[in-house]
Amino acid sequence: TELAKQISKIGYIGAILVTISYLFSSIVLNNHFDPELIKNTITNFPLLFGYDITNIEKKISFYQTLELDNYVIENSKILIYNLDYIETRWKYIKNKNNKLDLFISEKDFYNKYNIKSLDLIKE
Repeated sequence: TELAKQISKIGYIGAILVTISYLFSSIVLNNHFDPELIKNTITNFPLLFGYDITNIEKKISFYQTLELDNYVIENSKILIYNLDYIETRWKYIKNKNNKLDLFISEKDFYNKYNIKSLDLIKE
């Protein structure tokens, strides 16, 4: 029984560490360490918890209109991006003819287009 308790504690600690790493990835890494995007994600609950089936269906539908559905299937982590964020980037770059720039890092996007995604959202 003492061994079972210790194994159980290790399991709980492991679950907590997995949760923390997932949240770090979802909030910090996906926002490319940009403090403004991180703050926006944390303070806007639909951004933080917007991964329900309806939200994913909207994302897939949007990517289909851009003919990126096969790319999304091959790179499914793209579905974690916030749809408002991607649509805002699309409105800005659609005439520049490089759809895959929707998914570049915030730093690379800024270097290429000289504007932050958050500034696009504010417009």
